[in-house]
Amino acid sequence: MTIKRVIINAVYALLLSGTLTYSVPAQQTAHAVYYSVPSWAPGGRTIAFESNRDGEAAVYTIRPDGSGLTRLTPSGSLGEQPNWSPDGRHIVFASNRGGARQLYLMKPDGSDVVALPGTTNGFLAAFSPDGRWLLFAAQDKRPSSQYRVFVMHPDGSNRRQLGDSTKSNEDPRWTIDGQRVVFTEVPMLERLPNEAPKELVRRRTKVQQLFSITPDGLVVRALQPEEGNRMTRDRGLSPDGKWLVHSKQVEGVTGLYLQEQPSGTERLLDRGNRKP
Repeated sequence: MTIKRVIINAVYALLLSGTLTYSVPAQQTAHAVYYSVPSWAPGGRTIAFESNRDGEAAVYTIRPDGSGLTRLTPSGSLGEQPNWSPDGRHIVFASNRGGARQLYLMKPDGSDVVALPGTTNGFLAAFSPDGRWLLFAAQDKRPSSQYRVFVMHPDGSNRRQLGDSTKSNEDPRWTIDGQRVVFTEVPMLERLPNEAPKELVRRRTKVQQLFSITPDGLVVRALQPEEGNRMTRDRGLSPDGKWLVHSKQVEGVTGLYLQEQPSGTERLLDRGNRKP
């Protein structure tokens, strides 16, 4: 895990917990478009991603040539953090459409949406490479600065918590071979009186540790960041490893880009269409 990713994860955890807050000036709100968590379909023909390009967090799909942009989740409810099943038949995502945030499954066209039991406050879901397990993170409650890591079968059965329950376990992801889960363990830290949010983020970053664990929870091993990077795969990377989907700002406008590996040549897939 890179230092940049460590810091982003720490800030994200604090924002979710309510420990750290931010506000956007009214005159800038219309420009605050983002793209995140792109995920490739197994065949490499479709990319799912989260964006607020139409004014609210929603799940979209698009083809690698930039055509076929389709919104999958309806207006009025969140659609977040999509990820494909290994057989390409389902997308798992987070939503609050049932009144509380939890995980759902849907078909690639957005139909046949099914709520997954036992996933209240769940997010960052990912199927194991063989499709037998679903990995996800969850908050104890909202707001909370403590996070848990779970695995279960895609039908909601055999739900199991992984990691040290006395600490916050964050950013879970499968190893490439699907034999282990890599996650970040952070001791529970309270914000000190008069402590700036960035100082709390810095303290969390200093004490956090990377671990791997087997899905049965029996074998745990500490990792160095470089080892964790070698064992895992960026889900923005295409199945053949030739392309990386990522977001960036160009001339003040955020867009979704496809970058050829390793040349670095880029092309634009989509750019936020919200007007000031």
